[in-house]
Amino acid sequence: MKRILIWTLAGIAFLFIFISGLFWAWTATTGAMADQEATLYLDTSQTAGFIKPLHGINNGPKSGYEADTWKLDTTHFYQDAGIPIVRTHDTEYPYGQDKFIDIHCIFPDFSRDPDDPSAYHFDETDQYIAAITASGAQVMFRLGESIDYSGQDTFIQPPVDFQKWAQVCEHIVRHYNDGWADGFAYNIRYWEIWNEPENSAMWTGTAEEYCALYSITARILKQTHPEILVGCGGMLTTEAMDFFLKTISASTEEVPLDFASCHRYTNDPSSYLGYARSMRNLLDQYGFQNAQIALSEWNYLSDWDNLLQAWQVIQSGQGASFIAAALVTMQNAPIDTATYYDGQYAFLGTWCGLFDLQGTPKAGYTAFRWFNELCLLGHQVEVDAQGQTEGLYLLGASNQGRSGLLLTFYQPSKGFFSSSVRRIRVEYPPEISKITITIADQSNPQGISTVIDGNFAELELQLYNLAYIEAE
Repeated sequence: MKRILIWTLAGIAFLFIFISGLFWAWTATTGAMADQEATLYLDTSQTAGFIKPLHGINNGPKSGYEADTWKLDTTHFYQDAGIPIVRTHDTEYPYGQDKFIDIHCIFPDFSRDPDDPSAYHFDETDQYIAAITASGAQVMFRLGESIDYSGQDTFIQPPVDFQKWAQVCEHIVRHYNDGWADGFAYNIRYWEIWNEPENSAMWTGTAEEYCALYSITARILKQTHPEILVGCGGMLTTEAMDFFLKTISASTEEVPLDFASCHRYTNDPSSYLGYARSMRNLLDQYGFQNAQIALSEWNYLSDWDNLLQAWQVIQSGQGASFIAAALVTMQNAPIDTATYYDGQYAFLGTWCGLFDLQGTPKAGYTAFRWFNELCLLGHQVEVDAQGQTEGLYLLGASNQGRSGLLLTFYQPSKGFFSSSVRRIRVEYPPEISKITITIADQSNPQGISTVIDGNFAELELQLYNLAYIEAE
């Protein structure tokens, strides 16, 4: 028995050594465990259009309203990152605290006359919109209600009178753009009608009822304010968008649609390209060739049944890398505007990967700030990438002899045989004489910089690192 045990153990040991030898021989010949090399060449004379300001955010910069004060004020950071647009949905969650943005907050008694200014409660929403405009951002105003997970469906049922609801919305537009009811002249362009009507936590009516509500409201808003842009409530799926577009395009009376609002949560940032193309094809198919695509909600998600895992990633360096990779992909996709979900106090530690619980910027915010640097440069430039570029997301811009390159190394998950390092050589034309490389991660969210004289540089990029490379 003892001899059998010894021979068994010896056999297991031999098998382990044999398999290990095969493994290391394989990795030595394929380089699977070695650092992977890539070469990038930026020809700043070859431009490819302009960098689109896609780094919008849902909510903020002021949030967490309590006793006439704000728990979080990120105005300075929004300004520093040049946040171009802020969408107001799920604002001051839940239910707008019965004070902000939602129709039931602004027009609390639906039995009242929509022409009567005293029937409206604008005070807190006025403060919120003022904070957005003070940051320099545009507003995408969602007309509707916040999501309701309570099961009570208090505010997400179809309005009892679609025409009257549309009139209320028109008066809200009039208040913020035309000065009605002691209002303002903000010239808010984007007005989104409802949100995710295919989601039972957002709309308890049928798809046909939503299409009817949209059609009535869009017509009234465009008849009274032809200068604004009206769009559908953010759709989660191409199937929902297909039904909506098919329905409104078949109407005997024209239904205006200036932008199609859509949402995508994923762990694969490269998928935004195919998703946006599918939405663009649908719009073109149904005759809305001039309608914009607004990706009005986006963030990391691998599984709706495991939100805790998603929130942990969103708070991490991987979440920051995802943001950078997504913005890079969106630039080359048919997306006209985009707003990350979310930037408000209520979602610190969950959906907000930009700031920590004290409001200090994280590496995710740095991705937004560096993307803004590309926007300021303006002209997108071609980047010739050679070698091992799998998992590398990169976007370059230039202007008058200066250039910037946003770079990240992202993978949805790290495989056992995957390399966790990319060795990268970046080359520029001979006239470049100075290169500054800044690398950021979870431990160094603002980044650590290195200055190199010459027209080429080499760096190592760890998995989920962000890098911004300036050359002049």
